Amino acid sequence: MKWYEKSQLIDCSFDKLKKELEDLGLFFVEVNKGMPGLFNVELVEEDNDYIEIKTNEGTMRRTNIVKDFQDDKIEIQFDEEYIAGKNITILSSYKHVFSKKDTSLIMELQLKKLNLKVY
Repeated sequence: MKWYEKSQLIDCSFDKLKKELEDLGLFFVEVNKGMPGLFNVELVEEDNDYIEIKTNEGTMRRTNIVKDFQDDKIEIQFDEEYIAGKNITILSSYKHVFSKKDTSLIMELQLKKLNLKVY
């Protein structure tokens, strides 16, 4: 069951995206730097299936990261624990699908679950 889903064209070639995804930690840091309200984005820790990113708003811990590279599609799935301040924790599961369409690249984002804990 999907909690949220959005699809959009992105301004990037499939080959460039594939190359940038070789360093997933750097990729996610750069993506988060472009999000409204986020600055001081830094990679704290990285492993094959784990990334921790710290921002001015809190800490993102992405676990169970799975990358699937195909000829015309790339899928990235992960779980995220987002800790904002001392009182809010958001647990979620994401799936990003990047697929070729003619000369364009389409990104589909699926938020599969979302749990909010307020202390």
